[in-house]
Amino acid sequence: MSKQNLLGDVRAEHDLEMLNQAFLETPDYLGMIEANDRILIVGRRGTGKSALTYMLGKYWEKVKTRRVIRVLPEDFETIGLRPILSAFGDRVTLIRAGSRLIWKYGLILQIMEVISKCYKATTDFRNDALASKHLAEWQSKGGTLLTRLRGKLNTRYPKQHEALESMCFL
Repeated sequence: MSKQNLLGDVRAEHDLEMLNQAFLETPDYLGMIEANDRILIVGRRGTGKSALTYMLGKYWEKVKTRRVIRVLPEDFETIGLRPILSAFGDRVTLIRAGSRLIWKYGLILQIMEVISKCYKATTDFRNDALASKHLAEWQSKGGTLLTRLRGKLNTRYPKQHEALESMCFL
């Protein structure tokens, strides 16, 4: 019989109950809450990036003027994009440029989805045919950002889609 770890799970994002009780609101954390700038959290493995991101998101979801968009890709989702990225060529610079475009497109549509649910923006999105079309197609592709990107790109690059199917990711 093993004893339960009194400090919680080694990875804080897997023990939200303990994280909610034990999270220390440092001056840096409080500064991030009040900042109007974009925040990028970077750190070595195990330094608390996921815990910090979770707590910031939890706080900002309560603020009516803030919107939180979570991008939490699973390993299989990122691996599933590899065959599609081959459509950009075999040079690293081309693949990097293509993947940046893909990410920007995906993030813009995720933002559009959040904004479209805001009371003042619903009419704007309904009256804009191009935005409505892209948003409807985006929402029909699945739940996560990477699943949606893969669905969108599979229709644009059928050859890569066949390679993806052969890898059993669909």
